[in-house]
Amino acid sequence: MGILVLSTAGFMTLYFHDMATIKQTRAQIATVNNTLSALSTDMQNMRTLMPGVDTDLGASLAQLATAANPAVVRIDITGSGFVGMGSGFIVDQSGYVLTDQHVIANAITIKVTLATGDSYAATVVDSDANRDLVLLKMSSARMDFPVIHLGSASDAAVGDSVLVVGFPLGLELSGAASYSNGIVSALRTINGLQYIQTNAAMNAGNSGGPVIDMQGMLVGMVEGSVTDPNTAVEGLGLAIPVADVLKFIDSGRISCANCHYVA
Repeated sequence: MGILVLSTAGFMTLYFHDMATIKQTRAQIATVNNTLSALSTDMQNMRTLMPGVDTDLGASLAQLATAANPAVVRIDITGSGFVGMGSGFIVDQSGYVLTDQHVIANAITIKVTLATGDSYAATVVDSDANRDLVLLKMSSARMDFPVIHLGSASDAAVGDSVLVVGFPLGLELSGAASYSNGIVSALRTINGLQYIQTNAAMNAGNSGGPVIDMQGMLVGMVEGSVTDPNTAVEGLGLAIPVADVLKFIDSGRISCANCHYVA
């Protein structure tokens, strides 16, 4: 009997121990379920606030690229004994295009090509060599050009995800625009000018292309990547903040009634 009692006591101890473990596991499962439910609610709220943009990162990048592509343009120039190219984007439905001033420096002719393959001659409307900005006007009577969505004047925040769009390698890589994604690595002041630093890939030909955030808004314009013949520099690209882009557009020297702004 004594042995039976001890055996029974041992069994009951093990039983209650297992029951406690099961209860603890059930409590943990309930916590996880509550967390998943909350995340599902948050994702649904995000879909409501941002219709058309999936909350899944991969899907949203694809959707952002599709949405931005019609407003991104390739810029080809001819000069005295040379040819060149760069990137740009349409900021007004009547055909105004923004790019870097150095993209069209010393150009005799300027041609802007849309994602559809349609090409238009363009002329310089205004420029700011110090900030490396230039505004072009396509020679067309159209009033329905697709435009990039301009973000607010506030700076992008370090750590924000961004997408860089343009035509890298210029004449060596024909075809559609290329996309690279990364983050805002830092906010820099260089020679008194503000820049957004990003690790998103930038190459020759990307100059003048848009830098957009995960809501599809313009946060900057590609200036170029930092190179050093004596040092292996990677993932160090610079962009002009949208604040300076907006100042240039809103300078009063042009009319941009059909620009798409976000307050």
